[in-house]
Amino acid sequence: MESERLAQLALCKLQILQLLRRLAAQQLEVITGGDMSNLLKLLASKQSVMDQLAKLEQQLDPFRGQDPETRDWSSTAARETCQRNVEAGNELLSEIMRLEKQGEVEMVRRRDDVSTRLAGMHGASEARHAYIAAAAATGLDLSTEG
Repeated sequence: MESERLAQLALCKLQILQLLRRLAAQQLEVITGGDMSNLLKLLASKQSVMDQLAKLEQQLDPFRGQDPETRDWSSTAARETCQRNVEAGNELLSEIMRLEKQGEVEMVRRRDDVSTRLAGMHGASEARHAYIAAAAATGLDLSTEG
C-alpha cells in the first residue's frame, strides 16, 4: 500500500534526522573546542548522512503533491504515527538548523580571533624589523652574542 511506503519513508527520515542532530551537536562541541582535524572527519561523516537524506527526499517527492486526505491508511493509528514522525522530523530539522547556525557563528568568531592575532603578530614583526633597521642605521649592534 502506498501509505505504508510513506510511513516507512517518514520513519527513515526521522531516524536520519536524529543522527544528523547528534552529528550537529558533536560538530558544535568540536568547533567550540577548536579541534579542526576532528571537525574535518566529522564533516565527512555528516556528508554521508546528508547524501542519505537527499536520496530519501527524492523518494518522498511523489507524495508531496498528494492530498493527505485522499490517502488510504490501514488504520487511523498508522496515519497518526506517520503524522507524528513527520512532525518530529520537522522539529529535529529546526533544531539541526539552530545548531548549524551556532556552529557557523562560532567558526566566524574563531576566524576573527585568529585574524586579529595574526595582525598583531604581523605588527610586532614589522616593529621588530623597523627597530633593527634603525639600529643598523645608527651603527648599534643588537646581536645577542657577545
